[in-house]
Amino acid sequence: MGIELVELKKAACCGSGTYKEDSQLLEDTVNARNITLADSLNLPLLTHCSTCQGVIGHVDERLKNAQENDPNYLEQVNRFLEKEHCFPYKGMTEVKHLLWALVADYSFEKLQKKVTKKLSRLNCAAFYGCYLLRTQDNLPYDNRFQPECLESIFRLLGQLLSIIKDGLCVVAEP
Repeated sequence: MGIELVELKKAACCGSGTYKEDSQLLEDTVNARNITLADSLNLPLLTHCSTCQGVIGHVDERLKNAQENDPNYLEQVNRFLEKEHCFPYKGMTEVKHLLWALVADYSFEKLQKKVTKKLSRLNCAAFYGCYLLRTQDNLPYDNRFQPECLESIFRLLGQLLSIIKDGLCVVAEP
């Protein structure tokens, strides 16, 4: 598809919320480190896991908020990052899920041009996961309560499905 990915070899697991159980500061510092690794390359941090997007995206929002409302907390995070010889958190890098990168950066039009065989007989259903949609306050690419990105991609691939009747998703042939 012509998309270049750069692996962040020193990135750590987001902790899937378990770091927070011990310490909010631990979760924020570990994930700020991941964000600053991408920032040092002047790249967005691309996630492919809905949980990682939710955790890292929420940390990013919290630290951006701390820049204005709690600079002492951000200073604490940056001191820990400095001890590990990491860049300080600046809040300049976007944390973006692969789905949103496909929709917002790559575009539906480019995706449609890449389709060589329609997947019209494939039954599938979209699962976004609560972490992908509801942990962040700012979700610029989709409606967090009625998302459509995955369904739109399915339609591009020849699969029409997002028919909702009485709260149930009904798969329909194209």
